[in-house]
Amino acid sequence: MKLRQGSWMILGLVTLVGCSRSGPPVYPTWSPQLPQYEPRDGAGGFDSVCLAGQGVEESLDGKQLSKFNFTDRDKELYSAKVAPQTERMIAALAENPRYEFRPTPPLERPKFVGGWRLIGESLIWRTEAAVKAKNPAEAVRMFTGAARFCRLMMQGDANTAQMGLHVLDGSRAALGPALVSLGASNLQKLVTVVEETCSAPSFTDAALKNESAQALAALQFFQDAYAAQNWKRLEDNFETVGRDASRLLKAMEPTSSKRVELFDKLKERIDTELSWQLARAAVPAAKRPQYPKLGGGEFGRLWISTFGMAGRGVITSADTTLARCRLLALTAHMQALASQKQPLPRDLSALPKWLRNDPVSGVEFVYRTNGVEFDCYSRGADGRDDLGRTDEPGLNPDLRLER
Repeated sequence: MKLRQGSWMILGLVTLVGCSRSGPPVYPTWSPQLPQYEPRDGAGGFDSVCLAGQGVEESLDGKQLSKFNFTDRDKELYSAKVAPQTERMIAALAENPRYEFRPTPPLERPKFVGGWRLIGESLIWRTEAAVKAKNPAEAVRMFTGAARFCRLMMQGDANTAQMGLHVLDGSRAALGPALVSLGASNLQKLVTVVEETCSAPSFTDAALKNESAQALAALQFFQDAYAAQNWKRLEDNFETVGRDASRLLKAMEPTSSKRVELFDKLKERIDTELSWQLARAAVPAAKRPQYPKLGGGEFGRLWISTFGMAGRGVITSADTTLARCRLLALTAHMQALASQKQPLPRDLSALPKWLRNDPVSGVEFVYRTNGVEFDCYSRGADGRDDLGRTDEPGLNPDLRLER
């Protein structure tokens, strides 16, 4: 959760809350205070997924768990360190487990999420290693694990969703150059796993709703500290912003009903943001309206950026991931036909709608063929066909599969 500094933003609270002496206000409950999920050994499914992450966290020290930059040698070493838990994760993901999401207060996280990150990275590295070793079956197995990892992480909050998208993107990018050598059977497996992962129209909905629940947990945390006049809790967890807030709030009467109204309005803002995000996520990127302007008013930009905004980034990231994964499946389908000496289709009309539909432009992917070779790409967020022209990352103006 990102907080911005600026005591002028806090000053808006002074005007809003007032200093009435009408009696102690009653604060509502916005988020239940649930204990962290405790996985059970031997239960399988999501419990095994959690225990895999927990196992990594227990086997590595803090420095190893917080490492983000990895050399090629590091990738080999860390892949080996987390290999048993990675295999445990892959086996559990094959059961299509359901994420048991529970919102957590700011700066807290379940004790298995850090391990998930390294397991996810290892899926990327092992895809790269399998491609380098010319082991197509293993490369596809690792990509399948990465895709299923992403599918589960999209059932968490914005943080786990972004982690899942990163892992799927990394594994797909590693696999892309090897498509021509995978063989028909492995290519068809790719189509199947992309379908099970990236064909649902509500790909981001769970993450957006859960991130909103996280925002409510943050609101509950702030309200509880405020109602209890627990200034240290605000200062310790919100640093400079918390210190500025507590300095101002200490001077105010604790009995004003305006204080309750403040949190009511913040709850309304969180709900409004979620409705905007869900509406935009349901529309292709090229056809989305802009978000309505968020008036700061008495809340200031501090409040707007603190509660429930991370879902916007998930929607943007998911656009590219979905489009490129479907392009991967579409390319794999055509490569499978070519490897079996079958003619390429003249157009995409006979393919399933999910496969030919571009989630970014909202229309079919561009597809051209001379009967022997083919080309396919997304028109990109502007919805215009620029004849496949793109930049070095392959994102603009037209969006292509990584090369």
